[in-house]
Amino acid sequence: MRVTIESLRKKQSPGQCYNCQEFFHHSRLCTRNPRCMKCAGPHRSRECPKPKDTPPKCLHCNGPHTANFTGCPKNPVNRRTFSEAPENAWADPAIIA
Repeated sequence: MRVTIESLRKKQSPGQCYNCQEFFHHSRLCTRNPRCMKCAGPHRSRECPKPKDTPPKCLHCNGPHTANFTGCPKNPVNRRTFSEAPENAWADPAIIA
């Protein structure tokens, strides 16, 4: 018998709730009102009355894609991160503002 051990892979994206479509929590613990991932309406995605040929509408940015699209500019994965502060950032208050 052979067993292969692999290191645990870290999840690449934050969790997204299937109930309200917001990030960083799970639908089992969500107490918010449901929002549709297809049309951003105030109903569950499986109950969406939107015809299939109608383009989707993103709940987060109002773009022409579903709320779970990984390329959405409002998705936390796509947010710009800064690795280090600019040099002399604390010396000049205009840099901070």
